[in-house]
Amino acid sequence: YSVARGRTDEAIQACAEKGGVIGVTPFFAKKWGTSTLTDDLMDQIDHTVELVGADHVGFGSDLDFRNSVTRGAYIWKHPERIDVVYY
Repeated sequence: YSVARGRTDEAIQACAEKGGVIGVTPFFAKKWGTSTLTDDLMDQIDHTVELVGADHVGFGSDLDFRNSVTRGAYIWKHPERIDVVYY
């Protein structure tokens, strides 16, 4: 999404072409509105995997504190996601 620390599709592709890995972070995955952080994060991961492949996508969180953005990201709050095979 359009944030200062976000990367364009072109930058993500350039990183993958050099063998790099992109770490998708939950901090910037939340869209404005009524959607949930978990759904928005999964959408962002899905988009990045479709763009460059699963070998170039990781989960990169630099958050070591709990705040209003990360509060919804706990997987135990979303048991329907635990048994899902994404890739």
